[in-house]
Amino acid sequence: MASPAFGSALLLVHLLRDAAPVRENVALTHALARLRTVTDAEEADRLDTTIWRLWCAAGTLRAVRELTTALQCMAADDMGNALSALDKAIAADPDFAEAWNRRAMVHFLNCDNDLAARDIARVLLLEPRHYGALSGLGQVLLQEGDRAGALTAFEAAMAYNPHLPSLRAIVERLRVAGPDGRSSRSLLT
Repeated sequence: MASPAFGSALLLVHLLRDAAPVRENVALTHALARLRTVTDAEEADRLDTTIWRLWCAAGTLRAVRELTTALQCMAADDMGNALSALDKAIAADPDFAEAWNRRAMVHFLNCDNDLAARDIARVLLLEPRHYGALSGLGQVLLQEGDRAGALTAFEAAMAYNPHLPSLRAIVERLRVAGPDGRSSRSLLT
């Protein structure tokens, strides 16, 4: 039986479509709007970098420091200390969406999809436009065998950032395979 966390996170994708984030940031809103319409690949990359930078800086000073520590630990494949730093970041600033997103990533890497989905749900409540979290939810759902749910999450991510070629390829394969997955091609290649 599927975890309630998966269904809850997927429900948020539907309910929060185009909802306002908890913390409004004019620069972020502008960059996200521009990313949806830009056609130049280099500009899209610059906007994507700007968006991630803004997400990573959106917490309190202490929370951002803990996130930085967590990212260093993740780069060193030290998931235990990364998780500890992310717990501290969230405790310092419970509305810091990127800390929740990175903790979801650590849970996913630790093969705990239930905790990953719970943290992704929190990200979406705080920042419904977070295409990284939406894409992460798609990966969780795909791993859990919910192809239709994964497609919904991936399409939602692409609505905010249509410049993700690897994600576009997965979406196309999911559409071809259908909900029963009867395509002979792998979704992740």
